[in-house]
Amino acid sequence: MPIRLTGMNSGLDTDRIIQELVRGQRAKVDIIKKNQVSNQWKQDAWKELNTKALKLFNGTLGKMRFTDAYAKKTSKVSSSKATVVTGENAVKGIQELRITNLAKTGYLTGAKLDKSVTSDTKLSQLAGSGLIDADNLSFTVNVGGKEKQINLSGGSTIQNVVSQFRDAGLNANFDANNGRLFISSQTIGEAGDFKITANNENGFKALTAMGINDHDPSQYASLAGIIDGPDGTGPVNAARQSDFDALVAADIASRVAIDRQGLTNVTNNLNEVNDKIAAKAAEYKQYLLDEHSIDADALGWTTDDIFAEMDLIGSGYQGYDYDLAAYNSDMEYIYGVGRAGGGLEDFAASLTTLLNDYDTDPANETHYSSLAETKVRDDINFAKEAMLMSGSAGGDTGMNRIKGEDARIELNGAVFTNNNNTFNINGLTITANQVTEPGETITIATEDDTDGIYNMIKDFIKEYNILINEMDRLYNAPTARDYKPLSEEEKDAMSEREIDEWEKKIKDSILRRDSSLLNISSSMKKAMLDPVTVGGKDMYLNQFGIEALSFFLAPANEKNALFIDGDPDSAHTSNKADKLKEWIANDPSTVTEFFTGLSKNLYDNMNKILMERDSQFKSAMHLYNDKQLKTEHDKMTAAITKQEARLIALEDKYYKQFTAMEVAMAKMQSGQSAISGLLGMQMQR
Repeated sequence: MPIRLTGMNSGLDTDRIIQELVRGQRAKVDIIKKNQVSNQWKQDAWKELNTKALKLFNGTLGKMRFTDAYAKKTSKVSSSKATVVTGENAVKGIQELRITNLAKTGYLTGAKLDKSVTSDTKLSQLAGSGLIDADNLSFTVNVGGKEKQINLSGGSTIQNVVSQFRDAGLNANFDANNGRLFISSQTIGEAGDFKITANNENGFKALTAMGINDHDPSQYASLAGIIDGPDGTGPVNAARQSDFDALVAADIASRVAIDRQGLTNVTNNLNEVNDKIAAKAAEYKQYLLDEHSIDADALGWTTDDIFAEMDLIGSGYQGYDYDLAAYNSDMEYIYGVGRAGGGLEDFAASLTTLLNDYDTDPANETHYSSLAETKVRDDINFAKEAMLMSGSAGGDTGMNRIKGEDARIELNGAVFTNNNNTFNINGLTITANQVTEPGETITIATEDDTDGIYNMIKDFIKEYNILINEMDRLYNAPTARDYKPLSEEEKDAMSEREIDEWEKKIKDSILRRDSSLLNISSSMKKAMLDPVTVGGKDMYLNQFGIEALSFFLAPANEKNALFIDGDPDSAHTSNKADKLKEWIANDPSTVTEFFTGLSKNLYDNMNKILMERDSQFKSAMHLYNDKQLKTEHDKMTAAITKQEARLIALEDKYYKQFTAMEVAMAKMQSGQSAISGLLGMQMQR
């Protein structure tokens, strides 16, 4: 907005004069804005009413059109050892239930360990483990039929074990405060149970020392049965020959894979060593030439000659053998003491020979097969020994093992199992809470749920009343003819409370005497009062004890609300006989036929109103002409823009005129000042 300096010469309050001159045009803008606010409030009122109508339409009313909604049943259970939820398809009658087993989650509470044990304690440090850090140990975790082999060492910590268990699919934790390992299945039932089996003697020792050796001879029986004889040295059991061959083949494949990778690693290390030697030789050759005038190339010296000369000179060079020894040490650590032989070259040659022999004859008994068979026989011997062992956790007490189990029940003599304690059987959802005693029987009595049907009808009547009462309240609202939405200027002169009260009067009456609202509510009321043909006879809602109160007893704006005789929640009808409950108990088929018909009548009535469409006035799923109100709102927005442009133009016109007057007066005052000055000079002469 431009800055205007007016009235400086005339002394007039130009801004105020201009605002008075454009008051008529500003009033036109305010009228359109107020009408637009009224339009928006009307849209808001209809939207809220539309939401309530859709809640009734899509909720209880939509369900009550179908007979399935009245097929409600309930079951009474003779014992708290089971709970039952009754579905619509449940069969009426009395059934007998026995609970023989509850579903359990596999759980292992480890034996209590020494107070000094923490998650960082090594397995070799556990009391009675008999392990050293270098010991290799192995065990297999089987969770739900899926196996994972865990390979650790005596130097591994409790936390390493816990992490491996978690990776294998178990819940695992070490509680340092109680000094116990806690391990459990992630799923309930027999299929989710777990087993932890040692694969070698060190693994058995580790499990025992950790207090989690769930000693089960059957876990080792299969492996032990492969070899005849007690100590694993006998002949292979003829029936298990293929199992034995498979274990040997698997071990051979593992050893070959390790050696192939080892050969690759050795070759890489040899190349690295040779590169370092070549670089160091070049460095020393240049040193001999620069510092001692010895030209190794001219003398035909080898790399060893250069190193020997450097040793004589006393450079402090550590030598070729030193570097190679370092790599030999690394390889011996990785592949086993003594395997490196006389150096990397010898080790590489040895591996190459072994692998070439294997590639020529995979059954090479000189190395791989003999080692693999020895390994398998050792494992079998361990399995036989493990089967003979007894007790748990090295004699410590406190370990407890709960195996994962399925729930089992007998319903009318038929046995059902499940991995949890809930069974869905022929319309009943049965939850087993406690095992029954021998000879104990739980009865389940299923019958029609009269209360459920009654409450459904009651909820429907309640939702209908909410909508009808709201429609009557809006239509019969007191007039607010003298109230219009406030302009910003009018709001400035009022308090917040006064503004809220003013606007509330307008909003409450925004749909007063609205013809569309009257037509909708009248058609809905008629649908509820019209007869429904049942068994060839017309029946009415009041025959079931449901009708409106008398005009003088009904509260304001509840003249068309419906009340149920005998409803304990109603202050008006609670003292009357409950006809509806009597009908439901004595003739449920008539109740079903009448209320499905009544619901369908009201649903079809509302559906016709809601689904009616008009490209100019109304969208689907709307009670009111939403498009028409939106179009009117948009037109008013355009009219406001147009009138505000006229207002600005009119203001600019008046400001220009007053500015011209100010300029003229300034010139006139300037001329008068010049004449006065001239006259003053003449008088001084």
